[in-house]
Amino acid sequence: MKPVHGYAKQGAAFGYTRQRGLHSRIVTASRPNAAPMVVASRLRKGPAGSGKGAARLIAEAVGAVRAMGAAAEIIVRADSAFGRRPVVAR
Repeated sequence: MKPVHGYAKQGAAFGYTRQRGLHSRIVTASRPNAAPMVVASRLRKGPAGSGKGAARLIAEAVGAVRAMGAAAEIIVRADSAFGRRPVVAR
């Protein structure tokens, strides 16, 4: 969680750390012969659940990786909060 200061920060809210902040969610893609690169990202309110919006984020990331020319099987690694039915279906 990234702490922010001031009342004018759009989307900032108090989360589990009890500080006003934003959660960042970043998706990276890597290949054996290239450095990892960011293919999707989101900023969410402080109290947002970890799995909220995950299916859409993964769909966007997979679309970006396919657009870069990946034709092989894509493996997604995530924490347990992403183990929801919509995420697995994507």
